[in-house]
Amino acid sequence: MSTAGLALVFASSLSYAIYMVMANRINLQMGAVKMTFYAICFCLVFLLLYSVIFGSGFPPLFTQASSWGWGFMLGLVPTVLSLIFMVKAVKIIGSTPTAILGALEPVTAVAIGVLVFGEILTGRLIAGIVLILGSTVLIAVKKGK
Repeated sequence: MSTAGLALVFASSLSYAIYMVMANRINLQMGAVKMTFYAICFCLVFLLLYSVIFGSGFPPLFTQASSWGWGFMLGLVPTVLSLIFMVKAVKIIGSTPTAILGALEPVTAVAIGVLVFGEILTGRLIAGIVLILGSTVLIAVKKGK
């Protein structure tokens, strides 16, 4: 495990948590689709800046029609739809229950990877699943008291 990787994971988790809390606390008069659009535009600008400044310039464009289709689906399903549903969930049930249920996302990803794509279930993955489920249960039990 690298220090830079851990720092990026913590920064990502912190920014995602701030986004969820702000979506709940700020009484914006905009829908989930509009808020998701602005969030994705904000991320696009910073990813392009990062790519130009620290990477190898602008990312290359797709050259095949199938690449455009897969790129569109990758942008739509795991990014746009999940953010729209997350904003709606925060507005309906609040940021804490949404975060608790969102913590199960990696468990779902591992299960699909192992069952559908034939990935190997390692001890690290099992330990991660146990830690995620344990922390989720602890938070749910503490919230119930």
